[in-house]
Amino acid sequence: MSSVTFPTLRPRLSSGLATLAVLEFLVLAQLLLAHQDSFLNVAQMRARGFDQGLPFAWHFAMWGDLFVISPLAAYLVDRFHSQWSRPTVILSLAIGFVSSAVLHWTYTFAVFPEAHVIGHALTGAGVVHVLYMGLAIAVFVQFFLFTRTVPAISIAVVSALVWLHVFVGTHMVLGLINHAYPQDWYPGEPLKSMAGWVIFVGVGLALLWRNLRDVGLWSWEPVASAKAKSPAMRKAATVGRFLSVQRPDTVLGYLKSLDYMVEKILPGTFLIVFSAKLLSTALGGQAFQARDWQSVFKDIILPCLLMLVVGAMFFFGRHSVKLELDYGPKLFSPRRMPTEWGKPKDRMIVFFSVLLYLVFFSILTWFADNVKVAAGILLAVAINDWRTRYLIGDGVAKYLADPQFDPPRDDPDHDTIQRRRTVAKGFLYGKPHLFKETCKSIGCAIAFALALLGYMQGTNKYDVAAYVVLILSVVVNEYFSVKWRWHMFLGMEEAEKKSSRPIV
Repeated sequence: MSSVTFPTLRPRLSSGLATLAVLEFLVLAQLLLAHQDSFLNVAQMRARGFDQGLPFAWHFAMWGDLFVISPLAAYLVDRFHSQWSRPTVILSLAIGFVSSAVLHWTYTFAVFPEAHVIGHALTGAGVVHVLYMGLAIAVFVQFFLFTRTVPAISIAVVSALVWLHVFVGTHMVLGLINHAYPQDWYPGEPLKSMAGWVIFVGVGLALLWRNLRDVGLWSWEPVASAKAKSPAMRKAATVGRFLSVQRPDTVLGYLKSLDYMVEKILPGTFLIVFSAKLLSTALGGQAFQARDWQSVFKDIILPCLLMLVVGAMFFFGRHSVKLELDYGPKLFSPRRMPTEWGKPKDRMIVFFSVLLYLVFFSILTWFADNVKVAAGILLAVAINDWRTRYLIGDGVAKYLADPQFDPPRDDPDHDTIQRRRTVAKGFLYGKPHLFKETCKSIGCAIAFALALLGYMQGTNKYDVAAYVVLILSVVVNEYFSVKWRWHMFLGMEEAEKKSSRPIV
């Protein structure tokens, strides 16, 4: 009997133990390298000549890696590796190491030294941490995204531990300690860090999405069922419809309700972040100091201008959504309306997309005075916009070309719908949308390259050029987008004026 079970157990045990050994070795290697750099504790840091900083011993995430993340990752490999395929493992490793590299690049922006970053450069411990984080992220990506059969309790427990670790890793715990018992050697204020809270909330939303997906809360039916059984839920839903004048029961109503939510939240979010940035950073204080005009232009005028341009970009983006929500249903007869979209899963995806949209908007506004980060974010947005425009053109073309969605000949609005379709096709296919998005992507890439070149050379002499290219790329793109939408609007207005032929 033992000869049969032993070979079955050994691969699982060896995979888990090997993962644990590798990850724990990388954590201990960081500890030894921090000791060699004289940055293991406060005494070593001060002996090296740094009065303020973050030594390794006070980086609580390292202890979380040692006692929580490494054993947890080893357990996941041991328990679920039989469900993983080679292509998904390779993809997870790619996601893990790219994410780790990007995060560590942002760590080099730190204004005070840490065990992993000194003088805006990674230390030996920092390089090893790149490897550790890449492997750890890969394991959790593989677990959350590519593991088919997982008990709901396992997802919940792992999610809770990961989210707690993110809270610790963004130095929030150290911030709480420093707030209650101030440490003169730690100058950071993580509790006031917009980036830290955005990361914490963003990871929480992603984990919430993963848990909802598997416990059956994707469905719209539980909400409808709760409303049917609970008088309080029915009353709350009625009050909500009365105050918002929104009805999310239909697909179009659901989209309009989300747009309504964004419209109410977005302006206030922008003003709060914009004002906080002006008052709490160099943008505010430096404006009242006597400085040369070049510094004022680079450090104050250009970042503020970029924030205003980003605000305009999102305003016109919301305007585009409103137009599409208004015109979309008018391209089809009510008797032949596409019904493929709008399932509960689609609704949940769109809901979380809207939340991430708001988070992203705040991040971009907050980092407008860091052209490297702003250009990198806008480059990612430009690439996604290109993909979205391609999918929209391809998707709408499929419906407009399918005869089953043509308006019936006996529809009273047949001619009007056909004229609207002609205008829509002229907008979709008569304008070089992909070329425009390609140009914006190239402009953002050039700005990002200029900012990164200056950073690698230890200078900011390319920042002005990066700002100018970035701002012009967005402004030119929005100019043509708004101009084309205006022509489509006029075309739709003209199509509405003409009457349809009488029904024979």
